[in-house]
Amino acid sequence: MDNDALLLTWSQFQKAESCKPDTIKEREIALRALLRRSDKNFLDMTRHDLIADLARDIAPRTRANYRSLYHTFFTWLQDEQYRLDNPAARLPRTKVIVQEPN
Repeated sequence: MDNDALLLTWSQFQKAESCKPDTIKEREIALRALLRRSDKNFLDMTRHDLIADLARDIAPRTRANYRSLYHTFFTWLQDEQYRLDNPAARLPRTKVIVQEPN
């Protein structure tokens, strides 16, 4: 199955879970950006590819959001038996400083 078909199937799954359309759209944008940065398809990505992507110069909160997205998406791929493994299962945790509101 190619990347577009996987994203379409995952989009339908998220709709069945009653995810908001904006959430589905933003997740797809982030995953397509991952594809462009890695030059691999979802079925060939490794844990090290995901770690390298998270190691980019981005804000800690953004890094935590991407980590969560990768874990959710690759767990879904494994649950649906598109992958035997889950490269996002043991990604490093991101330390996010909780700031006090003004």
